[in-house]
Amino acid sequence: MLLGLLLAVALAFEPPTAPAARVNDYANLLGAAERDRLEQVIAERERATGAQVAIAIFRSLESVQLPGKGAVGGIEELSIWLGERWRIGQKGLDNGVIVVVLLDDRKIRLEVGYGLEGQIPDVVAGRIIADTIAPRFRERRYAAGLEAAVLAIYSRVGDAPNAPVKRGPEVKVTGRGIGLLVVFLVIAVILGMEMSRSRGGRRLLRWWRRVRRRRRERKLVMTTPPRWLTQRLTAEDLDMIAASVTNAEAGTSAEIRVHLEPHVPRAHFRRSLDPLERAREVFASLGMETTRDRNGVLIYIALDDHKFAIFGDEGIHARVGDGYWQAIRDVMRERLRRGATREAIVIAVEELGRALASHFPRRPDDVDELPNRVSVE
Repeated sequence: MLLGLLLAVALAFEPPTAPAARVNDYANLLGAAERDRLEQVIAERERATGAQVAIAIFRSLESVQLPGKGAVGGIEELSIWLGERWRIGQKGLDNGVIVVVLLDDRKIRLEVGYGLEGQIPDVVAGRIIADTIAPRFRERRYAAGLEAAVLAIYSRVGDAPNAPVKRGPEVKVTGRGIGLLVVFLVIAVILGMEMSRSRGGRRLLRWWRRVRRRRRERKLVMTTPPRWLTQRLTAEDLDMIAASVTNAEAGTSAEIRVHLEPHVPRAHFRRSLDPLERAREVFASLGMETTRDRNGVLIYIALDDHKFAIFGDEGIHARVGDGYWQAIRDVMRERLRRGATREAIVIAVEELGRALASHFPRRPDDVDELPNRVSVE
């Protein structure tokens, strides 16, 4: 037992605090020619755009041990550690991306620098993983998947470092206002420069970035049911809906979510959004576009407006077609008209579960990518 423990500790790999190259293959996954080609592709795009990309491939999370910290809690912790130490990107711009791969764990993450969040937000990063990398990895075409990811990243970056600043409408400011504005801008610039230069400042920026990401992820996930909802559905109703989602997903790799609102929000120059348009917005806000097979389905209901929509991602829509969604819509409509909201949702979820299990049966490596609780706005 002691020998096994010592051997495990000895085999734990400590990543360096600075990358040796653009492609860092600590799992010996790629051949020499494949690594050279990836290096060349990244170098060419880096010269053209200024943005930097690094690749870090590890065998598994268990095989990694962070210097001074020990075992790693997850791929997010590992990628953030690499981002803070490797400092990929131009100084002061933070325009770098690290592609982190845990081969045996089948996990991939893009750690995007603060300066590229506008070009590569979380939703886009998830799409690159799901649509570009994962399909090639499943075919064991690892080098092809990584090269396609690099090209997808740089296609989003474009010529962002040299992009002209768009001017807004002119605003007249008094002399005193100009003075205060100049002082404020000088202070902001100095603080920004100091934060970008110092390790503590970079950590603060990355911390704030994680906070914003988690807020986006949790924004629509319900903790305490609002009053308008408890007047229509009991806690038992909500638990039953969540349980039906869990049961439906037990046989499929797909993801099902239920989102409830009192009203469809208003849109500019119109009375309100179309329910399907709103469902599409919520679908993106909940991160449902990042599922591996693009097979997420959202049931959206605006209870007070008596409007609802079912939105399926492109993976499932290509399999079932418009007629299937219309059939589920008819089943829900009849029950919603009778005020049987819970029954309408549960029956729709059960039917979706059967169809999704048929087209996307659950695989041994599947994980539940999204929460099953009802979300509200």
